[in-house]
Amino acid sequence: MREGHVGPDPLPDLDPDAQLFAAFAGERLRVDADAEPDLFWALRGGGGRFAIVTALELEAHPVGEVSAGMIAWPAEHAADVLDQFRGWTAEAPESLGAVLRYLDMPPIDAVPEPLRGRRVVAVVAAHLGTEADSRRVIAPLRGSREVLLDTFGPVSPADLVRVAGDPEAPIPATGAAFQVGELTSGFADALAELIAGGELAPLTTLELRLLGGAMARSAEGHGALARLEGAFSVFTGGAAPDAEAGAAAQERMAAVRERLAPWTTPRALLSSAPAGTDPATAFDEATWARLQRIRATFDPDRMLVSSYPEPAA
Repeated sequence: MREGHVGPDPLPDLDPDAQLFAAFAGERLRVDADAEPDLFWALRGGGGRFAIVTALELEAHPVGEVSAGMIAWPAEHAADVLDQFRGWTAEAPESLGAVLRYLDMPPIDAVPEPLRGRRVVAVVAAHLGTEADSRRVIAPLRGSREVLLDTFGPVSPADLVRVAGDPEAPIPATGAAFQVGELTSGFADALAELIAGGELAPLTTLELRLLGGAMARSAEGHGALARLEGAFSVFTGGAAPDAEAGAAAQERMAAVRERLAPWTTPRALLSSAPAGTDPATAFDEATWARLQRIRATFDPDRMLVSSYPEPAA
């Protein structure tokens, strides 16, 4: 890292270890498109090997009306739901966000009674627009099968974080994701077999997340990760209360990834890639070379540790 430290010099009140840390803490920089533009570019999607970000300035965008919620069916209907989801997302406006989820729900009071102790397949969706437009967008998913739960309706923007009904308290878990291309019939069939056939245990979650839209376009002034090449991402996860459970979940996640490999895109998704993923696989050659040059400038001694270390030369 660049030489220098933050704070008074000398540091008489710090123990020797703290002084050593401060001496190598690097300099404090403001980074944006005009100040340190290369570092600003690398920090946006480059994989986290360049600097420690301590504060962010974000531009907020106004949100008017929004509707969101979850529609759930028994896991046995996975093939029908996936077929409907394929056609529905193919025509989806960019104002819609959607995730198809497989969930193995525990028999606890925190779970809505219709889903308690059941294996279900659900669509969690959010739509920016009027309530009438949102009803029209969600209509194709309603009324055609044995619906266990339907909570889709107007919500406040602040409540979007609770739409999926995920636990708000931290729980020990493990998970990983990868990108896939278009939802072909072959992919849908393979995924439906995994869900309906009970082949996901001990995993408790599988998500098919709709990407596309702005995430598929390279915006002006983009960072190192200009766009996502997949139309969808697949996330799998399971409980990891101990090492044995975590290892079992990771073994099943690897098996799911292998089963769906024919439809997986080449680029890794570093925000949730499996442990041991080579970070270079998330970028094209030119982008990776530029990232390496920037790291050599800002962290030549490789003091910053990434979740995805580069393989030994």
